[in-house]
Amino acid sequence: MLACGSPLALGLWESRSAVSGLADVLVGRVAQNVSERSQMIATAQLDIAAFLDQQRDPILAAGGAALSRARVQHYASVGEETTFERLNALFDQLLTALARRDLNPIVTHAEQVADERFEAGYDLSEVQVAFNALEEATWSRVLAELSPAEFAEAIGLISTVLGAGKDALARRYVARAAKTQVRSLDLRAVFAGTP
Repeated sequence: MLACGSPLALGLWESRSAVSGLADVLVGRVAQNVSERSQMIATAQLDIAAFLDQQRDPILAAGGAALSRARVQHYASVGEETTFERLNALFDQLLTALARRDLNPIVTHAEQVADERFEAGYDLSEVQVAFNALEEATWSRVLAELSPAEFAEAIGLISTVLGAGKDALARRYVARAAKTQVRSLDLRAVFAGTP
């Protein structure tokens, strides 16, 4: 057994103290790094607009393909080039709204689209198909390219913007339809037992 005051016991004690001090320093640095990383993650904001802009070509290709598969009468009649231009304009409004964190651009665009398509005789469901096709295409790129930790924020932002656009589109379209004189239907003949 070593005597407490022996040089060997003192050396071991000093070594143990040095290792303990080093461990405290290392633990402190690890804790500091974890804290810094957590703070960086908490304050970092996904630049979804920049990401989507980088993914523009595959998103528009997928959105256009979805519209073609939907076989929407009016979009088919105006042709692929016009449909692509319209989808691209909607995509630009999505990016603007995301970059500015402002829904006004998409709402204004959707109301304008509603007026134009209503005048051209489009059904509301046809126009909504374009919004849905773009939304689905953006989601696909998010799920394919971003980390799972970024899914919720990215999809939430995209859905918020396009949801506001779809809402504005529907409200304007219905308001326009309500102002149009629609011939009244006499449904009594459809039901037996009505005078």
